[in-house]
Amino acid sequence: MKVSAKVSGRVQSEVSVADAEIISASKPNRKKTAPSSGRYLVCNGNSLLFQIRMSKRIAPKGGLIRISLGAMPLKKARRMADELAGTARRLTVALAGN
Repeated sequence: MKVSAKVSGRVQSEVSVADAEIISASKPNRKKTAPSSGRYLVCNGNSLLFQIRMSKRIAPKGGLIRISLGAMPLKKARRMADELAGTARRLTVALAGN
């Protein structure tokens, strides 16, 4: 019996090459993930939400701000989320200065 040299420490060391090929062939291929909706965007059913974590001084309820953008094309939602994130950053800088 030929023993495979490429075996991790958690697996039995006496797995034959034929057995290893059978095991790897029987594993299903991983699903390809859908493209991300974008940074700061969360899908909630058919609606999109903008969310960003801020300091607790600005957003006292756990520091998380969530704003519903409603149903809209993803490209437009990404643009709007970028603008909202920029506004949130400017607000943080302005409040930190005071």
